[in-house]
Amino acid sequence: MNAVVGTPSGAKPSELAARAVALADRYSRELTEFTRTFLGANGIANRDVQLLLTIDRKPGIRPSALAEQIGISRALVSQALRRFDSVNLVGRSTDSTDRRSRGLRMTPSGHAMIRSYEGELSRWFAEEGPLVEQLHTLLHHPISSSTSPDPAPLEVIGKLAAVGAAYGSELRPLLQPFGHVTVTQRRLLTLLDAFGPQRPVQLASRLSLTTGGISIALDALEDAALISRRLATPDTDRKAVQVSLTVRGGEAAAVTRGVFTRHSDEILDVLALTTRVRRPGREAEVATSTAS
Repeated sequence: MNAVVGTPSGAKPSELAARAVALADRYSRELTEFTRTFLGANGIANRDVQLLLTIDRKPGIRPSALAEQIGISRALVSQALRRFDSVNLVGRSTDSTDRRSRGLRMTPSGHAMIRSYEGELSRWFAEEGPLVEQLHTLLHHPISSSTSPDPAPLEVIGKLAAVGAAYGSELRPLLQPFGHVTVTQRRLLTLLDAFGPQRPVQLASRLSLTTGGISIALDALEDAALISRRLATPDTDRKAVQVSLTVRGGEAAAVTRGVFTRHSDEILDVLALTTRVRRPGREAEVATSTAS
């Protein structure tokens, strides 16, 4: 993991918020990449994780009930199910009392994948603990101790998916006046808002983008008048291009900061749970210790 850039002392609230959004974006991106190694690379997103975990917890649930529980349309559920079918994660079974009704169940391979994912997830949470602690410190939101039982990894990932979906649902329509801003493009705006002008290679490194990928994203943002690209100052490498936010780009970044601030308490509370998730085999260890 790359080191996190420190925050200057005496930083303004807007600067702290910008750094916090950048950290949260990084956590979300790395968690998504980790999740896709287990749940397939066919467009698995936060809401997809919610759907899969709900099907895993409630075998036989109907698509209509799944849509109602998650709070999305049946059309979005159908699209997700097609993605799951393509990687053999979810199957359908006929209701014995109603032959016309078909419930959803994890396939054997899907069930095994979820169990494997759960085990690795607890280890991933532990490795990312320092980033979570830094995010809490940045926003003066200390992680409090708790006497409640340690949560299961899948319980926590479900809550993370829920708060992430709520944040995204409010943010997307508010960014529409700035054009079709993709997740990657929004993250680029956030990095420029948090750390100031950057070279394209720096931005690509932070987001693990290829040279082609960063060029496409920056071209789109420049076309939308959200960024500008200029040659570096004379006392540096004259061939180096620096990317900066335009006034319009700064306004878009401010919208993201505002929405994140409104959701920050919920996001931080769930992230705090990741620091004490139940580890696989822990129950057996506790039982053995108690017996002896």
